[in-house]
Amino acid sequence: MYDALVEAGMPESRAQLRLADMVKQSREEFGHLTIEQIRKMVYGCRVCYSQDLVTEEGPVPGFGIVDDDGHVDILFIGEMPGISEQKEGRPFRGTNSEAFRDACKNNNIGSKEIPAYATNIVCCCPKVEHPKAKQIDNCTAFIDPIVFTLTPNVIVLLGSVALKHFMGKNAKMEDYEKEVLVLGAGYICVPLRHPSALHRIPDDSLRKAAFEEYINQFAGLVRINNKIKEMQKSGVKVQLSLEDDPEDMPLKFKWEEKDDDTTIQQDLPDLQEGL
Repeated sequence: MYDALVEAGMPESRAQLRLADMVKQSREEFGHLTIEQIRKMVYGCRVCYSQDLVTEEGPVPGFGIVDDDGHVDILFIGEMPGISEQKEGRPFRGTNSEAFRDACKNNNIGSKEIPAYATNIVCCCPKVEHPKAKQIDNCTAFIDPIVFTLTPNVIVLLGSVALKHFMGKNAKMEDYEKEVLVLGAGYICVPLRHPSALHRIPDDSLRKAAFEEYINQFAGLVRINNKIKEMQKSGVKVQLSLEDDPEDMPLKFKWEEKDDDTTIQQDLPDLQEGL
């Protein structure tokens, strides 16, 4: 949707703001759904199969632990399921996702203390190496309601496909990796490498070092989540604040804290420390 707005001639900064309005409307539309209802919708979808875009094994919905209110602290969004994921019916179960599972386990992510959910931009394994734009567009019907329903504190964008969905088709991981982004809708996102990229490192020692760094990066996600929880308890919320030149990107954001009739604006804290 972001790309469509820009291609229609809307300045990028205004497209972010317009997207925020659309998200607000979508929240109202999808607010009544539970994550289990969305999972059932995914299971029953055959749109991409009817368009000959995917294999016949069927969709792989997301999986995770939610809190008593149906929300999560951290939402991971990857690219697509593979053969192992299709067999087990869960994302990030293949050999190339070992780094992801280890990083979560070492940081207690996906527990009652840190509820988390993992899904992919597309829910079915495409017939080609990477999902086509049409398949991604089809699955937007699921990925957006998942975000609205789970209302995560932190959205982790694993890989360039997830990054482009939120930041536009020209976004590159090397420009955003390990940054803390606040989207126009108020969501805090952290782009990280997809775990499969770590498994492709040929040198054993370099691959081991990358695995260790990944675990530390996930520890940074926990610290970000804890900081957000502290701010939420003290009444701080995220507000968008444009610079003098609204054409500049990325947008600049501030924390806004309201105390009675007084509004105190502070620069966005350095949440990315340790990533």
